[in-house]
Amino acid sequence: MVKESLKKFAYLSIAAAILTIGLKFGAYFLTGSMGLFSDALESCVSAFLKDRLIKIMNLGIQKPNIFQVPLKVR
Repeated sequence: MVKESLKKFAYLSIAAAILTIGLKFGAYFLTGSMGLFSDALESCVSAFLKDRLIKIMNLGIQKPNIFQVPLKVR
């Protein structure tokens, strides 16, 4: 139950990041400010990392595969 709640917040965070990216790029196109452009690019990186967070959370929730052959470490 807690895991589902965390996933909801993670998806909400990505939605907010996408909205922020759109607003920042819109402001950049209206004003031509390079500060807004760099901030919009930073928001893109943030959204990508949040997407990776959800992927990692989903991997952590899965049950371990007991039939997976362990790798030999040299």
